Amino acid sequence: MTTKEIHQRYVSLDIAKAICIILMVAGHSGCPKYIHDVIYLFHMPAFFLISGMLLSEKYLLDLRNGIKKKFKSYYIPYVKWSIVFILAHYILYQLNFYSNSYSFTETILNILLAITMMKTEMLLGGYWFLSSLLWASITSLIYIYLLNKYKKLNNITLVGGGNTINYLCNIWGDITWLFSSNKDSITVWSTYSDGLFILHLWIYIEKSELSQN
Repeated sequence: MTTKEIHQRYVSLDIAKAICIILMVAGHSGCPKYIHDVIYLFHMPAFFLISGMLLSEKYLLDLRNGIKKKFKSYYIPYVKWSIVFILAHYILYQLNFYSNSYSFTETILNILLAITMMKTEMLLGGYWFLSSLLWASITSLIYIYLLNKYKKLNNITLVGGGNTINYLCNIWGDITWLFSSNKDSITVWSTYSDGLFILHLWIYIEKSELSQN
């Protein structure tokens, strides 16, 4: 069974992802605290788990284009808009959005930090999830690709891979250049990879059952 067929059978994944987006908006809209607390128990991990499950299986055979697509989807918007807002920082300072302005040296340094995805502007604080999704998707793609290439793609390596990435996330959580400075990045990496591994475990089991029939 291909990923496309799974997507057609389980439209509920898309619906669940849409619900998570709605909950994210609700959580940032000044809703009552008890509702906010309930939403934040699960909505972001659920969103990234589903994102991993919806990753296309075609990248098992075309890793290069898979990585290029992820850079285009996550890296380019992150860097482009970060630089735009860094360059516009002085104007926003004059409009009282910021309490201080940047010197020329600080501007150059912040641009370099944005290019390496280590830092973005305060008004783009929500962009932490772009850097997190980029690294989560690329590392998970490479792992699945290598398993498939060397014919080691099975339920043991899939489950083991998910647990290994979760373990490494906890160990390496303080490496800010890779995970960004936001601790929620660890949740993104681990839950995204879990979703991807669940998807391919799902596919593997389906294919195994079909080959036995």
